Amino acid sequence: MTQTLAQPLTTPPPSKSELASRLRVLAAHMLETTLQMEYYGGFSEMALHGQELRGAAGIAFNWADAIIADQDIPEQA
Repeated sequence: MTQTLAQPLTTPPPSKSELASRLRVLAAHMLETTLQMEYYGGFSEMALHGQELRGAAGIAFNWADAIIADQDIPEQA
């Protein structure tokens, strides 16, 4: 197994609002995928993974809210 290292940013980092927005978009995609997994999965393991993905989407939404609410994070780096 190979290890992938994080690449340095080649563009300026997003603002706090943009980062939160990206997390919300990601979470929305996760919820959409959850519905598809549950639809096609029925009562199979795929449906169970869909439910787990639903929980992870909720976490991503909470992270976005926390980023916006955190006064210690500057709007722009």
